[in-house]
Amino acid sequence: MRLLIALLLLAATAFAFNGKVESGSGAIAQSGQPLRGFNCQYNRVNSYFAQNYASLPAATFDGSASCGRCVSVKCTDDSCSGLPAVTALVVDQCYSCSTSSGLKLSSPAFKTIAGMSSGSISASWEFVSCGSLIQGNPVLTSSDPTNIWWQSLTFSNSRKPLAAVSLNGLPMNLQPWGPWVWSAQGLPLNITSAGQNALILQATDGETLAYTLSNLAEQELDGQFSLNAVLENSFFFYDAQRSGRLPADNPVPWRGNSHLNDPVVGGYYDAGDYLKLNFPLGTSLAFLGWGLLEFPAGYDAAGLTARAKASLKWGTDYLVACHVAEDQYIGQIGDPGIDHAFWGRAEEQTGARPAFTWTSAMPASDLASSAASALAAASLVFASDNATYSASLLSHAQRLFDFGARNEGLYSSSYTAVTYVYSSTTYLDDLAFAAGWLYRATKNPSYLTAAQTYLQRAQYSRNYYVNWDGVFPAADMLLKSLGVANSAGVDLDTQLATFRATWQQGQNGVTITPKGLSIPPFGGWGNLRHALNAAFVTAIHAKYNAGTRAADLAYAKRQLDYALGSSGRSFVVGYGTTPPTRAHHRGASCPNLPAACGWDQFNSAAANPQVLYGGLVGGPASSDTDYSDVRSNYQGNEVAIDYNAGFTGTLAGLIQLL
Repeated sequence: MRLLIALLLLAATAFAFNGKVESGSGAIAQSGQPLRGFNCQYNRVNSYFAQNYASLPAATFDGSASCGRCVSVKCTDDSCSGLPAVTALVVDQCYSCSTSSGLKLSSPAFKTIAGMSSGSISASWEFVSCGSLIQGNPVLTSSDPTNIWWQSLTFSNSRKPLAAVSLNGLPMNLQPWGPWVWSAQGLPLNITSAGQNALILQATDGETLAYTLSNLAEQELDGQFSLNAVLENSFFFYDAQRSGRLPADNPVPWRGNSHLNDPVVGGYYDAGDYLKLNFPLGTSLAFLGWGLLEFPAGYDAAGLTARAKASLKWGTDYLVACHVAEDQYIGQIGDPGIDHAFWGRAEEQTGARPAFTWTSAMPASDLASSAASALAAASLVFASDNATYSASLLSHAQRLFDFGARNEGLYSSSYTAVTYVYSSTTYLDDLAFAAGWLYRATKNPSYLTAAQTYLQRAQYSRNYYVNWDGVFPAADMLLKSLGVANSAGVDLDTQLATFRATWQQGQNGVTITPKGLSIPPFGGWGNLRHALNAAFVTAIHAKYNAGTRAADLAYAKRQLDYALGSSGRSFVVGYGTTPPTRAHHRGASCPNLPAACGWDQFNSAAANPQVLYGGLVGGPASSDTDYSDVRSNYQGNEVAIDYNAGFTGTLAGLIQLL
């Protein structure tokens, strides 16, 4: 029986290569049969990889370390650049490849990308997740199952490449010709037939599987590496941010009920503090709902659909409760000055928690519309689960949109002493995004006309960033996904092309670091949030546009890989190589009760006692090295609900699309 005993220490790095790709020879296996004569010595392969496999030159085969990895290969020659990419399983070292950046494909795989069964073409390729192409569990094969002095093990059908293998507590060594070998040095393996053989497999991303085996005969192991660990951790972060009376199944052991006397109980804390800010929350929930609608197979494959819906509902319940009357909406709870003067546990915070209410006399187009987007998207998510709840969400969405549209203006022009933490510079984008969601939810053409009108009015003043203060590209993508054509002053195709070029090529103020992070011109605050939000919208674009799919997915994956560790360190708490250990987060910095928690914990150089799994920090400010893992670095080392919004959606999208 396998046990999932550790989660994700290092993301598999993806590099783009360009070189000659050749067709290979050799027998094509049948499903469930071995691929004979290759270094990786797979004893079983499924029907897809029996046809689609690759061999790499020595530099990238890396002494069999690439066994079990998959590559995505795309022709770049004019003759075949329009053909699809192919995903192939690495099975061998290519001794005849002419360049270190090339590779050799099986004939069927080569035909997919080149349109012919043999030859040589120019192509680009990168390592990708094998993902859902792997079905079933890993298969163990031993050269001599009962030998206690020498063992040679091979593993087929693993969803992830292996970094380490141990048997009965003794580490095995990967050989250049493929198998994992243990040779006794006066110490036997103690192989038994009584169900006591302990086999541990560790993937290159750190996920570990443990098995107890009765013997070492060829067998399918009981359990496969997961696709969902990072995505699951992201929802742990959402759970850690919950305010109010927590449910009985609360998975965060260091969190309890908090702020039960707030004017509106519940919702999410915005970041490392205890403010409840509906402007960024609305956009974050809209993105969470959008991801559930666009990437249901990703959530289903990860087994996280129910959990994602629960996280969404926790937020939408709160937004509905904040809509206290027809033209009254509580948009913020907490004064930043008061809140930021406190460092400690949410459960122990006392003092004033003022609520700030917007009425019909005050402009709130952006604030009300962000909530309307979230509620309209959620009404679609819950339509088949709870029709009554779905209808209530839609009703509140329509009324909040009307509220915001009647008196146009920026919500942050009111209560300026407290709204500065998420001030707004535009509201036409929020109105357009909300109108688009209401059109999708109701099919009422008046909402489509409204969305187009707002976008037309903004055609000379818009931008190409995606965050709490900018959803123009999201509004464009939403309409395009609904089949809306270009109209006067609303060229969706051109706007989306410019958006993609902005982030993928470094235009309109965006720069790209040597290691691949796209950085907007916002002074270095929360850069990974902006990059992953752009990646999320780009992943949705990939779903609907076959012609740009490969480039879109490559961009989204580069940004995700950067967050997970491709630069040499992870920026996700509890994940990967050298992850953040001192995130700017009050609750995570506190030791277990009954120990006290206060500013001494803020000033401590020690790691946070609590691991805020799945929290995405802001990341580097202006370059790959411009980051410090210290608690006082609130620009680059704080976490926030809106930081994780695009990150979560991108994860689900790539699970589904790759």
